Amino acid sequence: MATDLSNGSLQQFISPAPEIVTFPAEVNDSNSARVGAQLFAACRPGVTLVIADLSRTQTCDSSAIRYLVVAHDQAAVCGLELRIVIRSAQVRRLLELTSVAKVLHIYPAMAEALAA
Repeated sequence: MATDLSNGSLQQFISPAPEIVTFPAEVNDSNSARVGAQLFAACRPGVTLVIADLSRTQTCDSSAIRYLVVAHDQAAVCGLELRIVIRSAQVRRLLELTSVAKVLHIYPAMAEALAA
């Protein structure tokens, strides 16, 4: 909830709930287009925050990384934020090796991504 005092009166409004896109345990060429499409669809007017939930994802390939980067760029163009939840050390390491981790907003748990 936020408070708006810009017009001299007290108005409270509730920020819209984040859009959460849950990724499967393995993301590769066979399913990355589907989760990529879900990420892109989540970046729409009225949404301020999209969370890519990779907390159950244990492995991913370059196609998954590509969709995360493109979704990050689309989110920026749309004026919203993309946050990514990753628990797997293997997935996090892959993003670090490709330097993608420097660009994306990565969190170790959903609670932290929601609170940021």
